[in-house]
Formats: sequence, C-alpha cells, structure tokens
Amino acid sequence: MFHYRLRNHAGITESHGHDLVQHQMGVSMNHSKRSLMMQVFSPRPTEDHKPLPSSGRAGRNLPAAITSGLTLLIAVALALFFARPVFLVFVGALVLLASWEIAGAFARKDFTVTLIPIYLGGIGMIVAGSLGSMEWVMLTLYLSVLVAAAWRILAIQWGASTRRMELASTESASPDLTPVSSAPELPGTLTGIPAFAKQPIWDVMTTVFTLVYVPFLASFVALTSHYTPTPWPIVFFVVVVVCNDLGGWMAGVLFGKHPMAPKLSPKKSWEGFAGSVFLSTAAALAGTFVMGVAWWWCIPMGLIGAVIGTFGDLTESLIKRGVGLKDMSGIMPGHGGIMDRLDSLLMAAPAFYLTYSLMFGW
Repeated sequence: MFHYRLRNHAGITESHGHDLVQHQMGVSMNHSKRSLMMQVFSPRPTEDHKPLPSSGRAGRNLPAAITSGLTLLIAVALALFFARPVFLVFVGALVLLASWEIAGAFARKDFTVTLIPIYLGGIGMIVAGSLGSMEWVMLTLYLSVLVAAAWRILAIQWGASTRRMELASTESASPDLTPVSSAPELPGTLTGIPAFAKQPIWDVMTTVFTLVYVPFLASFVALTSHYTPTPWPIVFFVVVVVCNDLGGWMAGVLFGKHPMAPKLSPKKSWEGFAGSVFLSTAAALAGTFVMGVAWWWCIPMGLIGAVIGTFGDLTESLIKRGVGLKDMSGIMPGHGGIMDRLDSLLMAAPAFYLTYSLMFGW
C-alpha cells in the first residue's frame, strides 16, 4: 500500500511538472506571437546592419547584389508578363515592407509611425490605382491621414485619462503622501501622458510623410498598369530608372572625382550623374522602338529617370543620414533594404505616369 501511494504521488508530481512545462511553453509561444505582432505594427529601431564584404572598387558585394537583384527582377517580370493581378499584389507587398522599414528608421529618433492606417491605406491606394481611379487614390490618402491624426489624438487622451486614474488611485491609497512636483516641462511637450505620446505632432508628420512617400507614389504604378494593356510601359519605367542607378554606379566607380552631394551621399559624383543620364536615355531610346512611339520621347524619359530618380535616391539618403543609418535594413543582401531599391522608382513613378498619359493619350 505504501509503495502504491508513493507511485501515485510520484505520478501526480510528474503530471504536475509536465503541465507546468506545457504552461510555460504556452506562455512563451504567446509571448513570441505578441512580440511578432508588435514588431509588425510597431517595429523596434532599426539596427545599423554590417554590410557584406565589398568586391574591390564596387563598394558592395557584387555576387550577393547580383543574386538578390536578379531574383527580385525575375519575380517582378514573371508576374508582370503572365499574371498582372499577382504583379499588383507584389507591388502591395513591397509597399508594406518599405513602409515598415521607414517606421523602423524613424524609431531610431523616437518617432512613432502609425503603421495600421499606412498598411490599410497603402492597400487601398494600390487597389484604387489598379481600378484607374485617381479620385479614390486621393480619397484613400485623405482618410489615411485623418485616421493617423485621430489615432494620436486618442492615444494622448487615453494616456492622460489613464495617468489621472493612476494618480487618483495612489492618492486614495496613501492620503498622507504629498505629490512631488516634477521638473518643468519644455515648451510644446505634453504632461501626464505616456512616453509614446510625448511628441504627437512629429509622429503625425512622419506618418503622413510615409503615406505620401511610399503608398501614394506607388499607386501611380498601379494606375499605369490599369491604363496599359501591355507590360512594356512598366518594363521600361523600371529599366530606365534602374539604368540611372547602374549608369551612375559604373561611371562613378570608373571616373568619379567631383562629389555631387558629399553630406548626403559621399559616393555620388557628377561624373556618375552624367553616366546616369547617358544610360537612362539609351534605355529610353530602346523603349521608344519597342513601344512604337516617336524616338524623341527618349529625351523626357531619360531625364526623368536620371534627374528625378537621383532626387529619389538623395531623399532616402536624407532620411538615412538623419537617423544614422547606412541601409534601411538587411533584407536584400548586397543592396540593403527594400527602400534602398525602391527610392528612385517611387519618386519617378508619377512623372512616368504623366509622360505616358501624354505619350499614349490616356
């Protein structure tokens, strides 16, 4: 009898230990899920990733850069030529990733980019663009800005209310305690609210900037896709802008001596910019023959790809230098982040849409 009780007791202990382990594993899994969700909607400040070893004068790891670049290019091309809806889904996914990267970059300066209205608004703008409705693109942008501003207002109100409840609870529990006055707040700051709502206007401004910079500009790609039955206008939009980067990089490596914007992008040179104009215009000239339009359209297309594409690159460099980053992330080996490849394309997309509208009479 004694042995039976001992075995039974041991069984209970073992079962209890097993349940405890399962409970701890469940808590750990739930915490991991919550952490993943928090990272998706409220990313931590982006760490400055150590780049892969560069290949000679290239300034980057060429094998990794070529592999990741070709993989992305082939995926986009297959979707564009054989499954246009998949291409638009792909564009939407890139918009979400790029917005997430910018939010992580701004988080380095304690700015909170409200990603939920950006995610929803970004998808809405791509859908509206794919339906050919510029009016709905603008309305979606307006609603996204409205929700982003309301989000921060409600966060402030909720934080202030919670803080008042905590103070009231503390005073009722300890009536003899005299509240200690805090140091005076700086002008323009808010008192009695949590740290995440301390600078709401800057949070709203960075959120609105992200909305315009990524999903709104990307919606012009969807608009172009709606109006063109063939993939070639989108193909040459991408090719011309990519040739801006490629021509600038090759000419800069070979001939670059005069810095173009040393405080923002030290490796950019005027010689590289000349290479950008040349290669972009050459690619645009090939595009005019393929698309069956007058050859002189290569001039505005090449200039848009080189000039506006370079401004797009410098705009992203402005953000990265401001927050102390070299690359937006390490998603694309040899390149950095998604935004490091989309910066020029995003800025040039509306200009190409306008050019195509004039070219094809949309």
